[in-house]
Amino acid sequence: MTLSSELSGPSVEPRVVRKHYATEMAVERTRLLYQGSLLPTLFMLINGLVCAGLLWSPQRYFLVSIWLVWLLSLVALRVIQVAAFDSAIPNRQAHPVWRRMFMLGSDLTGLTLAGAGIALVPADTFIQQAWVFGLIGAAALSASVAYAVSLPAFLSFTLPCLLPAIAYLFWGGDEQGLGWGWFGLILLGALSVVAWQVNRLIDRGLLRRFQNQALIEHLQQAQTQQRSTE
Repeated sequence: MTLSSELSGPSVEPRVVRKHYATEMAVERTRLLYQGSLLPTLFMLINGLVCAGLLWSPQRYFLVSIWLVWLLSLVALRVIQVAAFDSAIPNRQAHPVWRRMFMLGSDLTGLTLAGAGIALVPADTFIQQAWVFGLIGAAALSASVAYAVSLPAFLSFTLPCLLPAIAYLFWGGDEQGLGWGWFGLILLGALSVVAWQVNRLIDRGLLRRFQNQALIEHLQQAQTQQRSTE
């Protein structure tokens, strides 16, 4: 790859860098996604266990048990995905299947958390509602910030996590449900703004990193050409 004909002065044009390093930047975003997903996954596991403990009652033994086993399976799957990605060689890490697998896992995890807010939270116990919705919101916050490396990855988790529960709460029609629904909308808006800002910062950092790499490669090419003419 030769950048010397497209370099101008002491800097590298962002358009040129994005074009030449498109694959490398995509791989780095995927790597950051997998690397940053373990802590939110652990946080989600802890919150899920607490939610299951809060919702555990004779009327909901079966549903809570199924939900918890499913959540544990998704957590284990994410850990396996991260280990497999870390052990893959760089050429294989560039394959789009890694990003698709990550986003599929995010979709399923978001829907699982939404399911707790829809099917498991009792409609007549405010304290349990506050605890469960608060824990789901905290899990959504931690994952959304980590997944903001890629806006599609952020949306693949946040929308399935919040929109079904928000729609259900508004559809219920009672005053308390409407209040929780508005809370969910505000949370979704706030998370979107934070994710957009985080994504911009990461994008600038990646661009600056590959601009520096392009300059180093250009200098090395210039030195090689100079030696060949001597």
